Amino acid sequence: MCKNTEYLFSRHFIHMHIILFILLIILIKFLPHFGVLFAFPLTAVFVAILAMIVAALGPWEFYKFKTTVDPRHLNKTSMLVTSGIYRYSRNPMYLSLVLFLFSEILWLGNWLGIVGIVIFVTYLNLGQIKREEAALAEKFGKTYLAYKQRVRRWI
Repeated sequence: MCKNTEYLFSRHFIHMHIILFILLIILIKFLPHFGVLFAFPLTAVFVAILAMIVAALGPWEFYKFKTTVDPRHLNKTSMLVTSGIYRYSRNPMYLSLVLFLFSEILWLGNWLGIVGIVIFVTYLNLGQIKREEAALAEKFGKTYLAYKQRVRRWI
């Protein structure tokens, strides 16, 4: 396994995006509003439900093909999953986290929280996803590269 994949699967790095996600949930709630409060609670509920559906569909595809969803155990990955939700997004589980953050912004009406989403997406793109993609390219080669050309990273 190359150094990138070893770093990817270290316990601390894997959990950083979860810690950042939780901190952003808390931060969005307490960010100053600057007098701009345009809440959209019905839309927020719709986006939260969509986030839950997207969050469930990713692991479901892994379960159907009896392969691991845990990026720390790439050696247990038996195949590259490209069906279901993975036909539309290479990272539906991360997309669901972004949708949850956006639903909170809609619920609270605190549009400054968009900055938190930008930080979160940037962290995922430059850190977590970049390393996962390198590991998948190493493991699945041309098959993964062709998939990467067909399907967008987010949506």
